Amino acid sequence: MTYVHKIISQFGGVRATAAALGLPPSTVQGWKNRGTIPDGKKPDVLAAAIRAGLSITQASDWGNSHNLLRGRGEMGN
Repeated sequence: MTYVHKIISQFGGVRATAAALGLPPSTVQGWKNRGTIPDGKKPDVLAAAIRAGLSITQASDWGNSHNLLRGRGEMGN
């Protein structure tokens, strides 16, 4: 299972993930099919997870991704 599948599962599925992000379900389904979330969207996913109270963290759920919080100083504390 890829990190994308784990994250989508934690949100409750493709539609729930899309709703939390304000995106069409087809966008999230594409991420699931490709097994990756675009780097530019990862901070948004992390922020939505935090708002939803999910236990998604950089170390445990994002694999070898670069720093997700780069450019997001308000979340880096």
